Amino acid sequence: MANVIFNDKTAKKKLEKIMHSKIKKEILKKIKQNKNKIIFVEIPLFFENSNYNFLLNKIVIYCSYELSLTRLMNRNNLTEFEAKLRLNSQLHIDKKIKFANYLIKNDGNLEDFKDNSLKLIQKLKEKHGIS
Repeated sequence: MANVIFNDKTAKKKLEKIMHSKIKKEILKKIKQNKNKIIFVEIPLFFENSNYNFLLNKIVIYCSYELSLTRLMNRNNLTEFEAKLRLNSQLHIDKKIKFANYLIKNDGNLEDFKDNSLKLIQKLKEKHGIS
């Protein structure tokens, strides 16, 4: 399916149209079920799609294109060409960074990422008065 989606823009748009409305409904349901809690939603095409403008804080987790490419190839067992198709189908990270309220740079190891994430969670809890 990925080969079709990342090689056929029309098919990709059709799939996104079907999926994003269902995803939005599920997100809203979870938010209503978890009032007074911080909820994190991972949406790879968040900035490419206006369905999610109701979400308050936009966090972008980013690293260099090269590192992102390597990680994607390793995680999904993709060729460089396949990984580039996927990355290049998204809005460039520099543009995503401009839209973000918060950033987490993820170019180090897992421990660094965890530390940076926990610091941001604490900042969000303080901001929204959540203990």
